[in-house]
Amino acid sequence: MARGSTAQRRPPLTVLGRGNNGAVLRESRERAYKWTVDPVETYAWLATQSLRNAGEPLHGLPKVFDIRLGQREALILRDAVVTPLPKLPLDAAGIEPKWQLAARATTLGRLLRDGKAKQQGAQIRAGSWQSQFRPVGTTLDVLSERMHVTVPDVRAANIGLTDAGRIVLHDPGRTPLETALVSPGEAWRTCPDEASLRGAVQRLLGTPSYKSCLVARPSELRTVMREHGWRDMEIDGTAGFHTEDGRILLRAGEAWPLLHELVHAAGVTDVGVAVWLAEGLTEAVAQDIATANGWKHHATYPKEVEVVRRNLVGATGMSVLDIAKLAVQARQHFGWVLAQRIAERTHGDPARWYATIAPGVQDFALFQTAAHLLWSHGQRGQPR
Repeated sequence: MARGSTAQRRPPLTVLGRGNNGAVLRESRERAYKWTVDPVETYAWLATQSLRNAGEPLHGLPKVFDIRLGQREALILRDAVVTPLPKLPLDAAGIEPKWQLAARATTLGRLLRDGKAKQQGAQIRAGSWQSQFRPVGTTLDVLSERMHVTVPDVRAANIGLTDAGRIVLHDPGRTPLETALVSPGEAWRTCPDEASLRGAVQRLLGTPSYKSCLVARPSELRTVMREHGWRDMEIDGTAGFHTEDGRILLRAGEAWPLLHELVHAAGVTDVGVAVWLAEGLTEAVAQDIATANGWKHHATYPKEVEVVRRNLVGATGMSVLDIAKLAVQARQHFGWVLAQRIAERTHGDPARWYATIAPGVQDFALFQTAAHLLWSHGQRGQPR
């Protein structure tokens, strides 16, 4: 602030509480910030606001003024809860024990995908909505029926009064049991620098298409790769894997291949070309992106990259990035389009060039030999 300014300083935020899933900071008597890394809670807030925007009042949760989404986190500016509910009267009335039983059953159902347990939890909790808690129960019922959102952690500590005197559930997240089982694993499962790496790839090749990115235990990665037809000798040493259904898995302790996997996710794959070419091209692009941005990068596929940079670039007359863009555009026809490009430049037979780079070709020996023959004939000729 400039000296002499008459602007008033904003009062510091007051920390009302914090835990494994986030923290609550009060801005004023009426408003508070909730920062959360709980995906269940974030989903509940977003679903609630969607329904409110559609005209559903949903009085059982605090009024929300703003929601900001980050990388696996959210910041919600909402009504402050100024008066907590007394727990002992709820215990005496048998309400809190019912909520605890319902939470355990609901959590069990979520973690084990047990429909009967989830239904049991809902039935137990449905019998606990006395008149003062009915807005909360109605809100949770609407969220479940309309948005398929399950809010398991209903307890006295998460219910209170707003400044306007409304009873609300102010923490619509998962239970402490589920947090203890799941949350510690999510911290290390977050893919590092995902947003910046994805942005760099997007600027050059288009938006990477994938559903999720997780750091996986070696056993988990092995199971997934086996399900996709990989053998143990191929799995050993693999640090990253992009599944056919759009998941990116990084081996725990070796999260460096994310940039490589994001290039795959942008469309540089082995769908229409030999694996060696797809991997060499993908890694060459990843290396160039890292160099351009000043990022450290763990180089892989050194021989395949060398063939791409020296032989493929020479045979096509294209840059590494232009070849990658062609892969994204041509997709399953990439190998044939690439062979035609080489044939046009060398006056060769596209079918013979395609035979050196087609899906199923085990290594780059055929293509490398053909490229050497091309140079020995003064850049005229074709693979024999």
